[in-house]
Amino acid sequence: MPCTHEFGIIEHFSSRIKKYSKYQPEKYNCISIDDDYILPLGEKLYGIKMINPCLNEKCKTLCYYGVTIIPVESLSQFRTVFIEENNHVYNQMISLIDRAIAEQKNIIHYGV
Repeated sequence: MPCTHEFGIIEHFSSRIKKYSKYQPEKYNCISIDDDYILPLGEKLYGIKMINPCLNEKCKTLCYYGVTIIPVESLSQFRTVFIEENNHVYNQMISLIDRAIAEQKNIIHYGV
């Protein structure tokens, strides 16, 4: 089974609720991206403000094996990483980010 990362749009994020550690990609209509396309972006993603909801702490990149919340204020910078790759593989991801920006919602990420 290939390793994939799942990304979806999350309505509300509350740091007081520990519900995000439960794997629920269908709840957030997640899209899948193969790890072969996420792993090489590690350095470019580093430094973007994100949240590890399981530990209730800020982080500066995707939680590779866990859940990450990419807050609205980081989505533009997050989008730039995928745009700069200029690869059709990321088109669905870019569309997801655009929708989240337009709706002022966060993105949830489930690591491998």
